[in-house]
Amino acid sequence: MEPLKWTLGELGKQVTADEVRAARDGVADFGRSVVSWWDDHDLLLTPTLAEPPLPSGALLPTPADPLAALARSQQFAPFTPFVDFAGLPAINLPLHIGTGGLPIGVQLVAGPGRDDLPLRVAAHLETAAPWQDRRPAV
Repeated sequence: MEPLKWTLGELGKQVTADEVRAARDGVADFGRSVVSWWDDHDLLLTPTLAEPPLPSGALLPTPADPLAALARSQQFAPFTPFVDFAGLPAINLPLHIGTGGLPIGVQLVAGPGRDDLPLRVAAHLETAAPWQDRRPAV
């Protein structure tokens, strides 16, 4: 079993049913509060990542510190988890090219049930600045 999964399983044994229920309710409350933002907005634009892409393997957990990679990933990608928690439609678009030809992405997030909106905007952006044939330098 992977070290992270094992560690999370062991930590989970220490959580009571009431704590799980409270956490689940907290996530639902958070999702509802986030969703209300779209009452007055169409799209949210965020970076996809907080820093340039990491080298391959940089977020692999190790037996010595299985939670380190998880903590590092939260620093590296802080803009995407709330979208998952709230169940919102979003898309990542490689709109910029950084050092070494690596893509720099932006995330477009729409309100509940508006899956069409980020897809339509993405189609327009790809028509204006195609990225299909971009490749990082080797």
